[in-house]
Amino acid sequence: MRHGRVQQEPTPEVIFDYRQMLLLRERAGVPKRSQELLGFGFMSIAVRTAGDPARLMPAVHTAVTAANTSAGIDAMAPLTDLLSSSIARPRFYAALLGLFAVIAGLLAAIGIYGVLAYAVVQRTQEIGVRMALGAGRADVIRLVVRQGAWLTLVGLALGLGGAAGLSRWLEGLLFGLTPLDPETYGVVAVGFALVALAAALVPARRAARVDPIAALRVE
Repeated sequence: MRHGRVQQEPTPEVIFDYRQMLLLRERAGVPKRSQELLGFGFMSIAVRTAGDPARLMPAVHTAVTAANTSAGIDAMAPLTDLLSSSIARPRFYAALLGLFAVIAGLLAAIGIYGVLAYAVVQRTQEIGVRMALGAGRADVIRLVVRQGAWLTLVGLALGLGGAAGLSRWLEGLLFGLTPLDPETYGVVAVGFALVALAAALVPARRAARVDPIAALRVE
């Protein structure tokens, strides 16, 4: 059973009849007043249903009243609501980290675009020479995109290495995932690679439109 938070490791428990515990304590000579002070004045009941839990609530009230007219129900909620409340804080942290990840992706795209655009300007004369010697637009695009791909691979390698090193710190924020979850790392890596590719295509297309004659005149 998990108590308190779903992130906690489950602990073994034994389920037994509530009246059995009272009988054992009574045989041990524990006064009834002491038994009540031990916290047995309330119980939690779980009801399994295949339909909408809200429709079953009146029937639960009726069943509890039929079993004990003096018993009352303090609160009743679907298990999904209890689960949502228990992971509200990790979910907020995940949304916050997701927002930072989106900002980081945008900054990475802007950075790659800026570096490649500057590289295209610096290599304008070289690109002009290549095109004058017969290089086509597709060749120029591949040249620029290849440069961006190398930068992306280096960035992904450093980023994945850093993420693996800091994964233990994030372990408390994860539920249902291991710190080194391969699917998560793969999706993130592919996502950043696509962002970098999109950022590299713009300067690549600009380089492909370079006029060889004008490029050769650039000092």
